Amino acid sequence: MYTLYKRIFLLLFVSALFWVAACRKDKPSDFDALSGAMAGLHASYYEHAVAVLLNDSFFHVTNSYTNIPVKLTAAASVNDTVYAVVDTALITSYNSMFSENNPIIPANAFVASNNGKFAIAAGHAESVDSLHVQLNNATQLKDSAIYLVPVRLSGKSGISLQPSVIFYKVQVTFQTLKAKMTGGSNNPFIFNRVWFFSPSVRINSDGSVTGPGVIKIAVGLNAPFPFADVYVNAGVYNDTTTLYEFSRYYTPYPDNSFSIANKRIRIPANSLKGVDSIELTLSNFASLKKYTSYLLAVKLTSETGSVYSVPVSKDSSAAYFSIFPF
Repeated sequence: MYTLYKRIFLLLFVSALFWVAACRKDKPSDFDALSGAMAGLHASYYEHAVAVLLNDSFFHVTNSYTNIPVKLTAAASVNDTVYAVVDTALITSYNSMFSENNPIIPANAFVASNNGKFAIAAGHAESVDSLHVQLNNATQLKDSAIYLVPVRLSGKSGISLQPSVIFYKVQVTFQTLKAKMTGGSNNPFIFNRVWFFSPSVRINSDGSVTGPGVIKIAVGLNAPFPFADVYVNAGVYNDTTTLYEFSRYYTPYPDNSFSIANKRIRIPANSLKGVDSIELTLSNFASLKKYTSYLLAVKLTSETGSVYSVPVSKDSSAAYFSIFPF
């Protein structure tokens, strides 16, 4: 009798295992569903984006990506629209499926291109516009980090897409926009993180003076800014406070003996270089003493309260002019 009960119990146990297996086969797991939606793809496409910081505001540039057409499994019977949305809930499933540790991202950090709408004409199986993801809000992201960005596709009329889920890996780097001097006439060179000019002033035997013409100083940015023209200001100084930042062993260049043109430099959108150069003119050479070392400074400054006035770099934002009449 005991053996009979044992056999009946074993038979029921085996039957239960087959029933569970059959149920799992009829109802795919979340992993199976996600794998099918991905159509065998892992991390489909890699991108690079830059968050440009200007005056405490982020401007976002997705500068490296591959445009991907949205595809149907068969041609659309009518004009249709496919919608693409970033679905951050899929990050956890992806991490479990591929044993990765991608961070959960804010819902508004990235968006689908083309406002997430992709038209497909009747009789066609691909969208006219192509898909990629764009950096939208970097305020809670980290510099140089790589983020997993899942995009879920869906059709307005229930059309079948393959794949219907696409994953992107996006590296985000931060760039703080700065203005700086980039060179000039009279063969300047960098010394102690500033530009150093040494224009020649010669006092001739007949008392006449030979001096430099207009000295030009080029201005630019450390990175292009694609959204708008930006600006930086320039000023010329001969006060001891400014000159002593460079050296105490010079005589300030005399008042009323210099002038500056192009005090506000415009750098066009997507350019590294200013439209104009700062122009410094030295004058009144008769007031200079022979064999005396004079010093004059030109410095970049930013406008307070202006969104598109660029802060100046700690390096290369000042130029000093050493004048030694002989």
